[in-house]
Amino acid sequence: HSHSLEGWLANVPGLRVAAPATLEDARGMLGTALEDPDPVIIFEHNALYNERGELPPDGAPVDLETAAIRRPGTDLTIVTSGGMVPKTMAAAATLAERGIDAEVIDLRSLRPIDADTLTAVEDIAARAGGGIAVGDFTAGDNVTFTAGTALDLGGGSTTGSGADTTPSTRRRRRA
Repeated sequence: HSHSLEGWLANVPGLRVAAPATLEDARGMLGTALEDPDPVIIFEHNALYNERGELPPDGAPVDLETAAIRRPGTDLTIVTSGGMVPKTMAAAATLAERGIDAEVIDLRSLRPIDADTLTAVEDIAARAGGGIAVGDFTAGDNVTFTAGTALDLGGGSTTGSGADTTPSTRRRRRA
């Protein structure tokens, strides 16, 4: 994912990097970004430009430090952001038809990343047997998406492939 500008900039110290998935988030993030003393970069997925919907007149600000639970679930946790959220929600609905209750978490912000939510996801995924990271991104703040436990908040390298990148298990995945 070296072509993912979001992932590249999420590793630049001092920048805040956001990826809205909804019209409400896009509008709310803009207001939050304008008021933030730090530089904020908002990556809007091109699919948002074709979306239509009603927005509240107040344009409520969006907290750039908190992930959003878009769909609660108990069997599986899927972590995603930006333009992958609608696709992930559709996949979760398909899983529900098959009896799998999938939770969908929208990161909203790639930096700072919501470590508290992701730590809770890691604990839940370990008990439930796994989690999935979906997206065309890599996240900053020493977050590694792993195949077995959903997330490792340790000091590992960052990857968006879903593969564990420790030397003993490094492997190439083909799409």
